Amino acid sequence: MNDRTSAVFANGMPAAVRAKAEKSKAGYLATFGPRKGGPLSGGDELLYAKDNPILGPEFGIQTLALGSPAEAGAGRPIDAEKGVVVGNIRMGYGHYRIAMSVASVLKHRGYTPYWFDLNGFESSVGGKVVARLNELYSLGSRLSQKYPLFNRLYWEPLNAEGFKKLSFNAVDQKVAELFAPLYRG
Repeated sequence: MNDRTSAVFANGMPAAVRAKAEKSKAGYLATFGPRKGGPLSGGDELLYAKDNPILGPEFGIQTLALGSPAEAGAGRPIDAEKGVVVGNIRMGYGHYRIAMSVASVLKHRGYTPYWFDLNGFESSVGGKVVARLNELYSLGSRLSQKYPLFNRLYWEPLNAEGFKKLSFNAVDQKVAELFAPLYRG
């Protein structure tokens, strides 16, 4: 796997940032790592399409799921010509709304949108990491609404400026490596 932590947009990252990135990834892996025989532990899981009962009727969305060869065989084949994967992390309604907008445009243009919801792969390391990050973000959001001082001194600066730092991006790049097995499915 390419090292995307040493440099972000051709800007070298200090050793401390690289170490923090490695530590963050290792922490998530220790907490949520795959167990032998579990999903994404090197088994024969396959990615397949299935009906999306909520978004399908309105947006023509098919959900991408991970399952055994038997489950995948019972699913719908993925349309290699007119299918477009719409990635979604379902962290906050804004992300969800953007993904639905993209799916709506795709349907209107005659394509089949395939919903690739990282948070939906609940038994995978990537899905568990996204769920944990969503819990933390939701907690921060609730605290910011309840405590104006927390919002002014911590939450608002973090969201307005903190996420713009390249060092923050370097850590995200390293943690994102935990999602790679899903994309190989």
